[in-house]
Amino acid sequence: MCGFFPIFLRSYKIDVVVIGGGTVGTIRAKELLKAGFKVKVISKDFSTELKELEKSYQTLFLFKKEININTKLELKELIRDTNLVISATGNPALNKDICELAREMGKLCNDPSNMENSDFIIPISMVNNDFGVAVTTFGISSIVSKEILNRINSDILASKEIINLLHAMAEIKVFLKENVKDPKRRYHLYHEIFDDREFNLRAKEGDIKNALERAKEIVGDEN
Repeated sequence: MCGFFPIFLRSYKIDVVVIGGGTVGTIRAKELLKAGFKVKVISKDFSTELKELEKSYQTLFLFKKEININTKLELKELIRDTNLVISATGNPALNKDICELAREMGKLCNDPSNMENSDFIIPISMVNNDFGVAVTTFGISSIVSKEILNRINSDILASKEIINLLHAMAEIKVFLKENVKDPKRRYHLYHEIFDDREFNLRAKEGDIKNALERAKEIVGDEN
């Protein structure tokens, strides 16, 4: 799918407005809150879950307001200071109008019901201290996206070898930054070390000490 670029955002620096307090708006707000975003939900009515979430999150703000094509000026004021807009009203025509208004104001807009009306996609994702993985089928099926992510998690990310290799490469990155000043040579060595069979084997076994020793040998051979 052309026209999209995957990116991870630092959530605490970004404000999001969700328009619509129903099922979809609640799901989106809940996901964003868990990730650390500041979320403003604008709707005539709010789901019971959203009302409960407001008690738990100081970063959630519920604004009771009916949004329609006649409230354009008021909507402009409500989204003026936000970074991202999610239009989840359940009304396709209204969602389109809201996203068009957001774009006029220089905001990025997501319409969960229409990818063609969206400037960004919120993928199915998993983030922990070691990995961040996101999957999208570009609006075709979120259930299939979840299945893909589950398989990645169970078949690859759950592997102790992958975790060990990641931690070993973290050590290598620090070592190279401290000992190799030329960025181009450092980049070359980083890949050469990773591709080295002996290093790779030691790293995957969790033998970080000897893996690092092997890396030093490779760097020494380059000198």
